[in-house]
Amino acid sequence: MNPDGLTTGRRQFLIGAGMMPASYFAFSKIAELFGLNFQAGSVMAAEKNGKEGIEEMNSSDKFKMPKWVIDEVLSPGYGPREVGYQQLENGDALVCTRARFDNCNTKMLDWWISDFLKGTKEYQFWHQDHTTLEWEEGKKPGTIVNATHRSGEYWGGKFIPMWISFYDPAEILGIKEYPDKAVSSVTCASIWVEGKEKKLLTSLLQVGRDTYYGSEMRLRFNAINTKAEDTVGLLQHSLDEMANLAQFLPGLYAREQVRKANNPRL
Repeated sequence: MNPDGLTTGRRQFLIGAGMMPASYFAFSKIAELFGLNFQAGSVMAAEKNGKEGIEEMNSSDKFKMPKWVIDEVLSPGYGPREVGYQQLENGDALVCTRARFDNCNTKMLDWWISDFLKGTKEYQFWHQDHTTLEWEEGKKPGTIVNATHRSGEYWGGKFIPMWISFYDPAEILGIKEYPDKAVSSVTCASIWVEGKEKKLLTSLLQVGRDTYYGSEMRLRFNAINTKAEDTVGLLQHSLDEMANLAQFLPGLYAREQVRKANNPRL
């Protein structure tokens, strides 16, 4: 897919910004872009070691996330671990990323995944390591709640065939109003790896807040029974995805709204 020649420009930007290689240099460049203080090694995870409240899990067969992580990301301000990974006491690994979206509100972010992301061509445009995407039957226009897509992508050079299932946040989290009134978008999803049988790989909590400059997205992955150092590929991929999206989404959204206004049947 090449919407108005955006693909070439986007990749040139990523290469110029140093985001393509999975390296500390790439991480540092991404951190500069997002206005984050990013450090390598174990410092990435923050000083807390994840023991607090680890026995309190929002846990089911389909979604697993420590409750202290949920409380932290839904509260005002920021936690000590906005970008990085951390080993949890129960054997899982927490991966944290944060992205800044200038001139882009959370309504536009929701539109991207619930309306525009229809299949493989949009998925490949989003990130060079995406291969295929197909929504399962039952996906309703304008929402991803209770929808699942089957897709494939590379994390750190390793191909991951997966299903991603999206849930009703109110049902998963058990709350409808959030402590941080600036929170305007919440996504709860689980990523299942394809094999002899579907296995829960990681659960995702994605929280969007509207800000004076646009919006920001804070993501938390709880990688099941995983060594923290093995999540570097996931961390890099998530940072890359959000950096890519932040660059092209405002222009893409504006273009699509003009097209829709000119042709209401679209």
